Amino acid sequence: MTDTSLLARAQASNRALTILTWLLAAMYALSSVPKILQMEDAVAPFIDAGLSAVFVSCLGLLELTGAVGLLVKRTSRAATVALIIMMIGAVAFHLFIIGGSPAAAILALAALGLRLWLHTRHRQT
Repeated sequence: MTDTSLLARAQASNRALTILTWLLAAMYALSSVPKILQMEDAVAPFIDAGLSAVFVSCLGLLELTGAVGLLVKRTSRAATVALIIMMIGAVAFHLFIIGGSPAAAILALAALGLRLWLHTRHRQT
């Protein structure tokens, strides 16, 4: 490959990483608000499963912290890993506790995995 094509691929990968990072940060920031504000639709599944409203608020704060962490270069990798762990818990919560579809959590988990891969690849170039 020529240097020009390698540079073009690196730039495309960097753009993809940036776009994916901002989309994930927006998604987690927006999904944190109903939990932090204790909105009924966000809190009800957790309360029905026997968890406290404080737990739901903590999840919301973790999501918001993860969203901000994704946007800070120094913490973006750790935030991605932390959100991956959280989404594994979300998939398990859907599958084993509330019985709903884990599709959204699996999609978010896949996007976070892609982000981690792109971030690792970007650091190698």
